[in-house]
Amino acid sequence: MQGGDPVSFTRYEHDPGNANSIGGGCLNQILEDQAGNFWFAIWRSGLDRMDRASGTFTHFTPESNGLIDNGVLRVYEAPSQPGILWVGTEDGLSRMDTRTEQFTNYDIGRSMMMLEDSKGRFWVATGSSGLYLFDRVAGKIVVHYTVEDGLAHNITYSVFEDEDGFLWISTENGLSRFHPEEKTFVNFTVDDGLPDNRFIEPAKFQSPSGELFFGTPSGAVSFFPREVVASSMAPSIVITAVRIEGDDADVAGSRRQEIPIMTRGAISLSHEERDLRFEYTGIHFSRPDGTRYRYILEGYDTHWIDGGSERGVRYTKLTHGEYLFRVAAKNLGSDWEETSLIVTILPPWWRTAWAYALYALLFAAAVFAVERFQRERLVARERLRAEREQARAIASTNAELQRALQHLTETQDQLVHSQKMASLGQLTAGIAHELKNPLNFVNNFAELSTELTGELVALLDEERERLTPVNAHQLKGILDDLRMNTQKINEHGRRADGIIRAMLDHARTQPGGRDSVDLNGLLDEYVNLAFHGMRARVPEFNSAIERKYDSTVGKVEVVPQEIGRVFLNLLDNAFYAVHQKQASAGPGFTPTVWVETTRGEDYVEIRVKDNGPGVPHSVRDKIFEPFFTTKPAGSGTGLGLSLSYDIVVKGHRGMLTVEGEEGEGASFILRLPG
Repeated sequence: MQGGDPVSFTRYEHDPGNANSIGGGCLNQILEDQAGNFWFAIWRSGLDRMDRASGTFTHFTPESNGLIDNGVLRVYEAPSQPGILWVGTEDGLSRMDTRTEQFTNYDIGRSMMMLEDSKGRFWVATGSSGLYLFDRVAGKIVVHYTVEDGLAHNITYSVFEDEDGFLWISTENGLSRFHPEEKTFVNFTVDDGLPDNRFIEPAKFQSPSGELFFGTPSGAVSFFPREVVASSMAPSIVITAVRIEGDDADVAGSRRQEIPIMTRGAISLSHEERDLRFEYTGIHFSRPDGTRYRYILEGYDTHWIDGGSERGVRYTKLTHGEYLFRVAAKNLGSDWEETSLIVTILPPWWRTAWAYALYALLFAAAVFAVERFQRERLVARERLRAEREQARAIASTNAELQRALQHLTETQDQLVHSQKMASLGQLTAGIAHELKNPLNFVNNFAELSTELTGELVALLDEERERLTPVNAHQLKGILDDLRMNTQKINEHGRRADGIIRAMLDHARTQPGGRDSVDLNGLLDEYVNLAFHGMRARVPEFNSAIERKYDSTVGKVEVVPQEIGRVFLNLLDNAFYAVHQKQASAGPGFTPTVWVETTRGEDYVEIRVKDNGPGVPHSVRDKIFEPFFTTKPAGSGTGLGLSLSYDIVVKGHRGMLTVEGEEGEGASFILRLPG
């Protein structure tokens, strides 16, 4: 350079062999963010950040960082969101947090330019879908503006905000000025002084003074938005025709008539002519394409409707009545100009005044007939109601008599059963007493004989030297047999004695009076009694006891002595069962007995469960029968469960059942009224 120092340039070129070089050569934009970082929007190479000190580049692509697309068109940092970049691409919009370098993607199509306006709204100009109002918090499009809303073209390139809050959008077919509050567009074309209707995407700029610059294929254009003044002349609005089902209706009654400009008129239609299309036009000589319309059909619509640039509107299935159709038109910078038309749709003959008079007469006649019918019906209904009440009273009396009869029958059965049981008990007691005395003699003499046999054996041992070996051996064998026989007699005598005692218990008919007792406390007392009783009989026995008492059970009215016998019998059986299984299962088995109480709606349930060998299905139906037992001979009388069943079912009107599977333990369930 002549007359000064030579000029030097720093070049940044893509080097495939250098990962820190710029990502590509086709740049769409360079942005310096609020932190001083340089960002490069590179076509088909993603987004690059430049380290200004070292001249190296960090690349952000879909493959490495989650950017939505490599075709980056625009990078934008909103003034209210420092550190957040919005990246517009061919495939959508990405939000990048520069602190975490994390991307959030939004599939909204080709995003050409983003703008945060003075009121914090976020706008996106798209390459095919018009203008978006985007909610950055919810991450979705709030409003979508297209040519149907008045936008010049759906292909938009840029969006700027002027100092008055208007948005200026360059498109493929002119320049649009958008009023965000009124949601209206004003479009400018070559007719208004633009060099070309088409704009070039990268060629756009807004100076600090607010001047806007745009590039077109035919040159550039610049302007201050406040200096763009449109004509304030409003278009002349006229209603040209009202069409009915495709035909024209006449204002004066013929099939067609166009209403003259600036006139007000009225039409009257039959009830069949209720599918209407109103056609109108706004006459504006300087900007005919900039005319916009709004309309309202009073009596049908509740508010004005934006008609855009359409010059007609259709209403279907209108009901009869009087309507006022109002239509207004405006152009750039003008006020609304309005005209109106009164439309009357006549009612059908069946809705005319004389028809309603006829209906009134018919209704009066019908009311009279219905009233007479209702009176007769009411009399019949009252007669039927009286008969039904009488039938219900008879049925109620019969039901009470049936209940009384059933109660008497049950009481009679109980008395008969009590008498039978008393007689049987007396007979059983008599027989048991008669058998008990000779049985006592048998047991006593068997014990005495066993003792004498022992003495003879001892004497034989002392006199063995006086006998020959053969005689001594024979005599010893006879004495051993004699002692074994007397032991068997004594053993079976004791078993017979146990049966007789059980028969005497079974024969008792005066168990004592009922008393209100703490059932949980009574049950727990018998649990301890049964456990220690088993320990006394089998010192090496031990078992886990799981108690689960329902605190709401409270006091229950029972015969304590009898219910205690039932508890003791069920618990003895449970401890015996787990002891038997422990003997066969080995040391790995833990004997356990569960005792649980539960209060139902009108009953109290006691459950005694064990993990013993269980009760086979084949014997369940017989388990509560007298003298039936599953224990080995000599280990039980077979009267315990039978006696318990009678106490619960017949003495307390309860239930006693058994559940469980063979090999998995048994569960006896006792239910008492309460």
